[in-house]
Amino acid sequence: MNKYSGFINIGGNDKKCGAMVRLLLLPIFIVFLMLPVCGSGIKAYASFAETGDLLDGPQIEFLGKQSADISDDAQVLKNGVLLGGYASSRGDHYKYLSDDEKLLYDALYGAVSAKKYVPYELANTTLSDDTIKKYEYIFYTGTSSFYESKGRSEFYKIYNRAKQACVFDHPDKVELYMCWPSVGTYYYYEDEVIVSKADYMVFEAGYDDTKFAGINAQTKSALNTMVSDIRTNGFVNANNAVTELGVHDYYCSKVDYDHDATSSYYSIAHTAWGALYSNKAVCDGYSLGYEMILDALDIEAMVIAGQGNGGGHAWNIVKLDGRWYEVDTTWDGQTSKVYHDFFNRTTADFEAGIIFSGNNKKQVHLRVENANYSGYRMPVALGTHYTYEYLTTTGQSEIVRDTGYVEVLGISLPKTNVSLTTGESYVVSPVFAPENANNQKFTVKSSNANVVTVNGNTITARQAGTATITVTSDENRINAYLYVTVNAVLDKAAVSGNEEEKHDVTAIDVLTGNGQGIYKVKSGVSKEVIYEKNTGSSKKVVIPASVTDEYGNTYAVTEIAASAFKNNKDIKSVEIPSTVSKIGKNCFKKCKNLKKITIKTKGDVSVGKGAFSGINKKAKIVIEAKKKKTFNLVVNKCKKSGAKNVVYRYAKIK
Repeated sequence: MNKYSGFINIGGNDKKCGAMVRLLLLPIFIVFLMLPVCGSGIKAYASFAETGDLLDGPQIEFLGKQSADISDDAQVLKNGVLLGGYASSRGDHYKYLSDDEKLLYDALYGAVSAKKYVPYELANTTLSDDTIKKYEYIFYTGTSSFYESKGRSEFYKIYNRAKQACVFDHPDKVELYMCWPSVGTYYYYEDEVIVSKADYMVFEAGYDDTKFAGINAQTKSALNTMVSDIRTNGFVNANNAVTELGVHDYYCSKVDYDHDATSSYYSIAHTAWGALYSNKAVCDGYSLGYEMILDALDIEAMVIAGQGNGGGHAWNIVKLDGRWYEVDTTWDGQTSKVYHDFFNRTTADFEAGIIFSGNNKKQVHLRVENANYSGYRMPVALGTHYTYEYLTTTGQSEIVRDTGYVEVLGISLPKTNVSLTTGESYVVSPVFAPENANNQKFTVKSSNANVVTVNGNTITARQAGTATITVTSDENRINAYLYVTVNAVLDKAAVSGNEEEKHDVTAIDVLTGNGQGIYKVKSGVSKEVIYEKNTGSSKKVVIPASVTDEYGNTYAVTEIAASAFKNNKDIKSVEIPSTVSKIGKNCFKKCKNLKKITIKTKGDVSVGKGAFSGINKKAKIVIEAKKKKTFNLVVNKCKKSGAKNVVYRYAKIK
């Protein structure tokens, strides 16, 4: 261990006991590291890709619940140290956090900036009430406890992600990494009734303030030295991609993997100091140092926290001419040899796995959703231009810039709040900035699928309640939010005040009109029906957008059942409303006289296998859609369902 090895604190009620467990396990860990691996003529650890070196923080100790007098202590706590009076300095990683994570990010930065943490000489001991009072830091007040509402395990995940982002945004402030909190809750009473709660943290320092300042100064000095060397050696080029390759090779040859550090969360090898000053680091140290160097050279880079081969791992993404690329200097960097297997790849490449020439095994990077890692929300690397092969097989004067590409910088929605009734649908249509951005793909997710479901970019209200719809751009992973309130459609009898029970309708018969048929009710709550079976002999069928039962309740027609018109020799024309999001398999199979099909859609439509197989060879399918992109999606699905050789026409939906 180097002189800044720090202390080990794994939380729990008996910290000394926790530290002893770590010490007992340490010899086993060291023996594991010393096991021989396949020989390659270089250092043993150069023959495999390191993993498991991005460590979760110690367990967060709960300091318990305490009572406080609302008239005295509450006011002191609220006005005195709430966010310490310090505005948080927020970097690029911050904007990819959830609101809960942003709260804890601000709390960490605020507390550390205000030096509101237990000093090193008192840390790793049982915290006295006086110590807690002196260093407590209120991060949340309200009628309920933030900590209790999340639960211990979820709070732990949220804090880990928030801390990672805060450290990644401020790699020059080692104290952000070296301070870890315990958490507690205050209860404020009036007449023995709880009227307010406040959550507080008590941070404990891994080093003393003098050492913090010394480490930060050494990190800055080492960064300046490396950047100067890079410039002196001629690695800086007018093309940032060429510069990045030079930095990658220089950096990977300078930094060594620190095997002695992986057993301790508080090891300095997890910081930029380890990579830049001591030249020994683990993955997060490697990634932070690389980020700092590129940032100093005006090349945008960020750190991704996820898993490498199943263990905690960190790496970088780098932006070149508006597109992101994945880079892993830990796995590429060995003191005796520099690899390029993990240089300027796409996210898809990293997730699929890449053969590492150091041991000819596939190495996989994953951005694990809802784990302790923050990387899964961050920008996806789509760049394929500046690969290692291209940069090294093309003369510098012949390298073509990836110009003309317009990246997505923002995404918004025409409305941020929508009120729907059950069965009603709404098309989510985000607006991209700038308007001419090349990649305008996006995904839509619902926070509560019981209330609102998603099909493509169409959301449908299912039952009364609220849900948040998150719209995320494919590029740069920028979010916009739609807040949906769903109101139930009431039974007509209930609306009129009739005290009788609501009628349990399971099927609706439409006896007249073009929509003649049997409709099956999907749910008495959602007020949706499936066009189950055609019972008429009309040559032209217009499926209605909604039907009404005998009690006056209206149901949206959202699906056409499998084989609903199969072998129907009468039907020549069919019109499908925009409310329908699913056309069942074999729906119009062998409808030999069916020549005209009109499909209206405000979003995407699911088309089952064989739905249009065997229709008239001269058939024309008109697809009314808002965008040509939607038209193309539906065309492909219809072709796969059997309508390969028919004529397709696009029309703008009214």
